[in-house]
Amino acid sequence: MKKLITAIATGLTAITALAAPEAVFSTDTFDHFTLHTYASFDAMADVSFIVEGENSLVVIEPQAFKGKVEEFTAYTDKLGKPIDRVLVSFHAAGLKVYPNEQKVITKPMAEFMKSDKAKGMLGFFDKAFGGAMDTDVVEFDEQIDASTTFVVDGVTYTLEPTSVPGMPGVNIAIGDSVYYQHFAPAKGFHASKNQINSRAAIDGALIDALKAKAAGYTLLLGSHGYGKAGAEDLSFQIQYLETMRRIAAHSGNADDFIAQMNAAYSNCKGEEDLKGIAAKLYPPASVNQAAVNKAAALDFFQLILVDRDYETARKYTGEYIQHDPRIGDGYDALVEALETNPLWKDRPQSQIEFKNVAADGDLVYLQTHKEIKAHDDGSPARLVVTHLFRFDDNGKIAEHWTYSQMAKLNDSVSKHPLF
Repeated sequence: MKKLITAIATGLTAITALAAPEAVFSTDTFDHFTLHTYASFDAMADVSFIVEGENSLVVIEPQAFKGKVEEFTAYTDKLGKPIDRVLVSFHAAGLKVYPNEQKVITKPMAEFMKSDKAKGMLGFFDKAFGGAMDTDVVEFDEQIDASTTFVVDGVTYTLEPTSVPGMPGVNIAIGDSVYYQHFAPAKGFHASKNQINSRAAIDGALIDALKAKAAGYTLLLGSHGYGKAGAEDLSFQIQYLETMRRIAAHSGNADDFIAQMNAAYSNCKGEEDLKGIAAKLYPPASVNQAAVNKAAALDFFQLILVDRDYETARKYTGEYIQHDPRIGDGYDALVEALETNPLWKDRPQSQIEFKNVAADGDLVYLQTHKEIKAHDDGSPARLVVTHLFRFDDNGKIAEHWTYSQMAKLNDSVSKHPLF
């Protein structure tokens, strides 16, 4: 969820910066219907569509921002025909103005809208836009399969799930010439970082583009930007995605990927999108927190026991719950014990030898030893001490246990060394 919100958030500034001041309506006429496209150029650059048949209308991906909703519905009303259905593919927002009987959503998207992921996304939108977006989740009287075909006013609508992983939207073929996807291809522009966020997304987008090419669609629709593209844009997209897939397979890092893509498409606009894609394909190496905790425990021991650098050692500690019965809770109690208890106050300043060190999740084990004389007969012996630390979510020592074992060097039954 966090990654999804971050991707959306980072895209808002770029989208807004490119936004035109006013919405644009345009029409395209086909044999059995007229397509009306509304490019809103709002903060999300959302695009909505109206398929006007002989007797009725089908709305695809309604508007969501206040002001844009009213402008779009006013335009729809002027067409003077009833709305047969409002079809939701990816954008289940701005729906309060439509009667329940008109609203149609696919079953997978309906389930997604009930998820914590969807609720978090809508909550983010509501906060980010100060309530300007209608993010209320509404009821749908009709939920349809993601793979289905229906006919309205003699126009055939064929739905199939998108091949791009993420939200469970659908691609929609309208008649024989028009094909809707979440993002329309655009010649001369890098792909959107909100669409291509993994290698699987490259493959999925390419699959959908090749399907559209094979079917011979001449008008490609998308929910953002200007919303429309042609066959030339689609051919560019296929070549672009094939090149991206090849470069991604052989590039070792984000900088190399960006350099190779820019070399292949030096005139493409949308450098920030390319950088965003690279950041998703080549995320920073994940921190091995167990290894970090282990190194911190070793440094802490050296500082506090050998160097007696208590102020520097303090930075490694958090709550510091103490299970050693000889020492109180908290870092200050530990320092006091080390400076006043006869067991430790006269300790030599020498390098500690750790025989075994291990980390498992938030736990770190340190095993040390020192040669002593047995308490009963004074024979050579070795004191083995195991320290167990628990680290908190901030990488600070939160808890400590101590376990000791004294073994006479000459009394080993197994004859195996201690280490």
